[in-house]
Amino acid sequence: MILQKLVVLIPNGNWYCIDTPELLETIDKTIDIADLKMFRNVKYELTVHSDSSIILRGSTVVVPRNLQENVLNSVHGDHKKLIKSQTIIAGKGMISEY
Repeated sequence: MILQKLVVLIPNGNWYCIDTPELLETIDKTIDIADLKMFRNVKYELTVHSDSSIILRGSTVVVPRNLQENVLNSVHGDHKKLIKSQTIIAGKGMISEY
């Protein structure tokens, strides 16, 4: 939910609504205002990829807290598979070590 709100806030620059009681009413009550304020501290570093609504901080993808563990597990699992494949291929002389 917070990322959906950020997708609107980032391009429009309407960060002032976080501190305005009238506009706060328009924000979904499930969104933690403290989280929004944390993102406001780096608002000039945030962009939204227009084709996919992916939020970036510089060149880093912003991942919501509740999904971070899943993403890390997936990346680590993929990395282990890659290393295993490279080890097998290197053992068969298919790639050279440099």
